Amino acid sequence: MTPIPLKKITAKDVMEVEKGKLLQVPDKHTQLFVVYGVVTASLKKPSKHDANQMLLMGRFKAVRASDRQEFTSQQLYLPDRDYQNQLATANCPDRETGEVNEISLAFNVGYKAGASPTGYVFTCEPVIDYKVQDALADVEKQINFDKVLPALAGPASSAAAPEGGGKGKK
Repeated sequence: MTPIPLKKITAKDVMEVEKGKLLQVPDKHTQLFVVYGVVTASLKKPSKHDANQMLLMGRFKAVRASDRQEFTSQQLYLPDRDYQNQLATANCPDRETGEVNEISLAFNVGYKAGASPTGYVFTCEPVIDYKVQDALADVEKQINFDKVLPALAGPASSAAAPEGGGKGKK
């Protein structure tokens, strides 16, 4: 199956819920999709439900459980705001160096009957421990600069022998 590009990955978009319609309340916990990827940036994106909502940006894929359809996007909203905010915070630039950490993630997203206006609540369970990484450092470790760059000239001799074979005149 060819991956379907989305503007953003959300539970609603992956499950192709039509505007104004809701998922059916399940009898038991139901897996919906797995979402995974790398967070490279985060941005505060207030919504009517959360003034401090964060948007995760990077490279993401979601695979729907029912038919294995794959979706891709550079934006992600997890159904669990706590995880969303933890990942956004971990992605913030280091105060001392200014370097931005990239975060690898994978979550199993499902839903179950619950106390909410829709009659269900989403579940978001980590599939892997999210990993803070420095992708640039990872690439750097793989490069053998001695093989890909021309050899450097040898060090200049700082102790050149004086004229006359190194013996002074008496």
